[in-house]
Amino acid sequence: MHMIISPDSQTQTGHNHRKRRVLLGMSGGVDSSVACFLLKEQGYDVVGLTLLTNPRSDEHLDDVKAICRQAGIKLIVADVRQSFKTLIIDDFIRSYAQGHTPNPCVLCNPAIKFSVFIEAADANDCDFVATGHYAAIQKHPETGRLTLTRTDAGLKDQTYFMYRLTQEQLSRVIFPLSGWQKKTIRQKAASLGLIGHQGSDLASKPDSQDNCFVPEAGYAEFIRTELEKNGPHEWLNLLEPGPVKNTQGETIGTHRGLIHYTIGQRKGFQVKTTDRLFVLGKDPGRNALIVGQHHQVMRQKILVTDPVYSGLDAIKTGQQLQAKIRNSANPKPCRVYPVHNMTDETPDGLFSGSEAANNSSAIDHASDKKQSLEETSSDAALKTASDKTASAAVKAGKASNDEGSPAALLVVFDESVPAPAPGQSCVFYDGDYIMAGGFISDRYL
Repeated sequence: MHMIISPDSQTQTGHNHRKRRVLLGMSGGVDSSVACFLLKEQGYDVVGLTLLTNPRSDEHLDDVKAICRQAGIKLIVADVRQSFKTLIIDDFIRSYAQGHTPNPCVLCNPAIKFSVFIEAADANDCDFVATGHYAAIQKHPETGRLTLTRTDAGLKDQTYFMYRLTQEQLSRVIFPLSGWQKKTIRQKAASLGLIGHQGSDLASKPDSQDNCFVPEAGYAEFIRTELEKNGPHEWLNLLEPGPVKNTQGETIGTHRGLIHYTIGQRKGFQVKTTDRLFVLGKDPGRNALIVGQHHQVMRQKILVTDPVYSGLDAIKTGQQLQAKIRNSANPKPCRVYPVHNMTDETPDGLFSGSEAANNSSAIDHASDKKQSLEETSSDAALKTASDKTASAAVKAGKASNDEGSPAALLVVFDESVPAPAPGQSCVFYDGDYIMAGGFISDRYL
């Protein structure tokens, strides 16, 4: 990681007489820019930091510099492009190659973003770090542990994406936008007269997309470009058209490349039927997309791997919580069971053989006599990639990982939930408090 100090730096007062100092992550957008001025209004001495994570990062650097000049604060530019590529972009591509639907922000927040923020804060004598996220941190009233809590920002609430932050990271973080909503933040930006580097009105600047490194052409073309440049080239097959099969194994249409689809998706494939069909799964070995009726994407039980803990330091057998299987979903009541033995056909006997068979039978039938992934050269690469993905996931926010910690969590919902997608996160709540979370496994889906 390389850090560059902006020439716009201002002299700081001595340590013994200075204000409380906070390092603010800045992206050039309206949220982090307003956060800067809110922190100054609250009496903080603010130091700005912006991350160069990918080739597109320079697009907003001039706006960051313009805001720092208006605020009269020092700016640090940290180049983390190499580690971001290794931990985030490469993992993103591997996950799609495995048929999963990754969320790179979930890994980036603990492994890159907040890790670098805290490192830079320590190097610059800052007491805290801050960001422009819509989030809040509180101590859980029963466990006393720090936990992210949902805000009133609606779909702009970003706590779901930060559930892997550790207790140490949470202890250093301030979220100045807690209690604010996007509309009022834009109004605040307008009242402050915040101006971008070309005189643009920052209050009306469009929101950034979730995957900051994906260009306008979309993630599929981004992955195609990366694979053509860096390989492995056999994964390019995931971008090629192939058959759509029903649950009886019959070919009923075509798809435009498995990488374009996620579990539960209803559009984007051509079929010879008027039935409303949904993606049930993928068979990379045959480049086949498996579709079926809506009731077939419903699941009452899922397996969650690489769990981390926030409001809880462990989960008790059968603990009642609420769980979100994607950011846009509402938390649903569930019971959670630690799974210590992942070598059994069914974890700890809680997932009966008949239920496991029912969940996977449609895809197995459609992939009639399919070869196992391990039997092909490309899938040997996938197996290695899977190990690397798991390793990156463990590094990104593993809060409790002693020998007694479970390898996974079995989640039993009170009522079935639609289309849990492997690779997405399942985040557990106690009301508004985030208690734990992990990655949805493709086992038993």
